[in-house]
Amino acid sequence: TVFEGELAGMLLALDIIRTLPLSTHRATILLDNQAAVKAVRARRNRPGQYLVDAFHREVTSLMRRRHAFRLHIAWVPGHMDVAGNELADTHAKLAAEEDETEHGIAVLQDALPRSAAAVKAAYKHSVAAQ
Repeated sequence: TVFEGELAGMLLALDIIRTLPLSTHRATILLDNQAAVKAVRARRNRPGQYLVDAFHREVTSLMRRRHAFRLHIAWVPGHMDVAGNELADTHAKLAAEEDETEHGIAVLQDALPRSAAAVKAAYKHSVAAQ
């Protein structure tokens, strides 16, 4: 689903942040998906929870190595000419088409499990088309 894709993108952003020089003391992850922003702020069971949990594990790991580091996560409106948002969407679509992306995020090493929401949506779409 788009939601799970956004969460996977946040994990990949953390992988990039991990490579920044130690002199970098803060970073911001901007998302155009409000549900993903809310999911990492208020932890409660929901679809894709394993990705939210993985995100928090990666943030904890990052903070252990960079004690003074500050991470900000914010929503930005999609397709509104926010600098970098359209480029990020393009790269996300390209990454989704690729079989492999090199990164250090364990939960993303294997194919993501099939989303129940995506399966239901595909079925509804199929029935509507018939």
